[in-house]
Amino acid sequence: MTKRRILYITLLLSALSLFIATYLQFKLFIDYSNSTGKSRGLFGLKEAYQYSYRKYFTILPLFAVAISLFYTKYEELRFLSLTITLISIMAIIFSLFSVWRLYI
Repeated sequence: MTKRRILYITLLLSALSLFIATYLQFKLFIDYSNSTGKSRGLFGLKEAYQYSYRKYFTILPLFAVAISLFYTKYEELRFLSLTITLISIMAIIFSLFSVWRLYI
């Protein structure tokens, strides 16, 4: 495989991870908006138990960051690899942190 093809595959995986993480954050926001009273007070528990699988969506972007940082040493691939790094870091942030609270 060529270097550029590997970078495009990592770009696709990073974008897919970012889309899934954003969708899960939006789903959390909708669940919080539909809850009332005590449910909102205990929503952190629901988030911890029902949506605990969202942490696993950081694995692919971590690999993508490693691969794209490896390819930054090539001048012709530097812009593409830095773009992939940025998208991957956004996917990691959306997967690990509760960004849905900013939607409120």
